[in-house]
Amino acid sequence: MEYVAFEELVAKVKKENPILFELDHDEMPDEKSLEMFQKENNIKLPRKYSDFLMGFGGGYFGYTNIYSIDRKSEFYIMLNQGYVPDNYLAIADNGCGDCYVLLKNSDCIEKIYLLEHESGKLYEVARDILEFLVKYGLRKEL
Repeated sequence: MEYVAFEELVAKVKKENPILFELDHDEMPDEKSLEMFQKENNIKLPRKYSDFLMGFGGGYFGYTNIYSIDRKSEFYIMLNQGYVPDNYLAIADNGCGDCYVLLKNSDCIEKIYLLEHESGKLYEVARDILEFLVKYGLRKEL
């Protein structure tokens, strides 16, 4: 899914069910603060994730939450890494102790995985952050 189509779908869902978007979202970074965050943490976030953060800010999003780079937020990505091994980056949680993660090296991979906290098992759940947000945040089919 391309970002423009994602924005259109979000606008449609907001119109149909505005209560899903009434909780506060985190501060939306600009390109410069996003670059600074990536440099400070030696992480290259996928473009679609960066676009989402700049357009929506992270935090509460529909039926889910997404970690942000807003240092003042409880959803600040670097505070939510918990038990996650170093080769993953947690970007959200399911409220039951499991995390949704990206595989990382110097660049994070687009695919989103569910990392079970008890077993350590990994399951692919989406091709990218936008597909994840449509599926879990908006509860829509692609």
